Amino acid sequence: MFDKTGTLTHGKLEVTDSVALAPGYCPEDLLNLAASVEEHYFHPLARQLGLDAFYADVLPEDKAAILEQMRAAGARVAFVGDGVNDAPALSCAHVGISMHRGAQIARMASDIALLEDDIARVADARALAQGNRRRVNNNFRLTVGLNSAILTAAAFGWLRPVSTSMLHNGSTIGILLHALLGAGAGRRAARAGDAAGVRGVTLRRAARCIL
Repeated sequence: MFDKTGTLTHGKLEVTDSVALAPGYCPEDLLNLAASVEEHYFHPLARQLGLDAFYADVLPEDKAAILEQMRAAGARVAFVGDGVNDAPALSCAHVGISMHRGAQIARMASDIALLEDDIARVADARALAQGNRRRVNNNFRLTVGLNSAILTAAAFGWLRPVSTSMLHNGSTIGILLHALLGAGAGRRAARAGDAAGVRGVTLRRAARCIL
């Protein structure tokens, strides 16, 4: 789930000046984007992206209520936002993700704060999390298997106490080194994939978007 605008405006809005901080955008681009988002109940890109649902003109408490409904329906919700009005939703989601240049309260309310203002980093964070989960599960199974084998051999008298202690401590150190090497390999793979242009990770479930 992504928050598109990061702003809420009511009443008459008068723009006195606009400054584009990101390269490749001019002040006129910012005004066009703001007008498109704030004046329409749907963003033109929402239909092109094939989203199964999208919302507009939503108050902070309404965003949190929508997330609560999704959670009650059994969905696992990740919310991406950057504004002050996103803080309730970031706190309500299973995983709250804030952008690098987002409001401070949004970063504080989130579980993950991206270090770059690039939506592709969300896919990278998901890939790293999945890799870490697999590594933890593999190391746990390896630890249980090795320790069970060592204790079984010691119980039947096939190993002496000194040998049992050495094998146990050695296997523990080996598994720790395996975990450290695996973590480094995961980071290198993520950087290599990014450099090769592999940025997108398609979600297994249809995305929902709050504009």
